[in-house]
Formats: sequence, C-alpha cells, structure tokens
Amino acid sequence: MHDSNNFKVRINAASAAYTVSDRQLYGSNALFDSMWEDVLTALENSDSVDDFSEFKYRDNLQTQLLSLICLLTELCTGDDLSRVTNIVSHRKLALQPHFDRCLQHKLSPSVSQHVSMKETGTAAGAEDLAARVSTTATRLGLSSIISLP
Repeated sequence: MHDSNNFKVRINAASAAYTVSDRQLYGSNALFDSMWEDVLTALENSDSVDDFSEFKYRDNLQTQLLSLICLLTELCTGDDLSRVTNIVSHRKLALQPHFDRCLQHKLSPSVSQHVSMKETGTAAGAEDLAARVSTTATRLGLSSIISLP
C-alpha cells in the first residue's frame, strides 16, 4: 500500500483493505497495529510523486486512505484505541494537512463521489467523508491539531 510507485496499485490495495469490515478478521493486535502503521505511512508518503503521470491519482489515493483510517477507527475496540492513539500521536503533524483538507471539503467532486460510491453505493460526496474524518479525529485525540468545522 505504501511501497509501490504506481498510485493505482496503491489505491487498489487501500480499496481491498477497506472491504475487511470486521475487527476479528485483522487478527492479532500486532497485525492490526501493523495495518495502522502501513496506512499511516502510505498517507504520509502520498505527497511524494516521483512520476508526474501518477500525480492525477494522488487525491484519489489520499481520499481512499482517509476512508480506510475512518474504517479502522470505527473497528477499534477499547483495547485497540489506546494502542492506536499512541501510534497516531507520533504522526499528528503529518496527518494534519490531510485531515484539514478533507474537513474543509477541498476534495475534488469526482474523487469524493468515487469514494462515496464505493463506500455507500450513493453519491453523498465530501460532506459524509468529512463527518467521518471529524469523528475519527476526535476519537484519536487529534481534534486539537486540526480545524474541526
């Protein structure tokens, strides 16, 4: 999800991970924590575009990763949340611009509609994702560093 230079491959990996909607399917705490590390690393690295032809996929990748972070947060048990909050706290500043962009509805309409269609089967748009990101930020203790609406 974070190693490939091809953003479409990374988008597909994030989409595949998004289909796992049961915490138990992630297995042990170590595997779940590893998934968090991978997704956060992928989001942090998503602004590094070596091949200009991949630039057009960047927003889609970032939106897909934010959606996955929201899902993973929703799947967190009480035990998971303390560990995940610790993992995320070390990356707060790297996450801030991504969360802020989403919360300010600065997603392109085609990207937000694409993500919404994948998640819900409707074209609800950036507002629904922003609401999920806001809830996620609050739950992960990030509300102090981002611009909540």
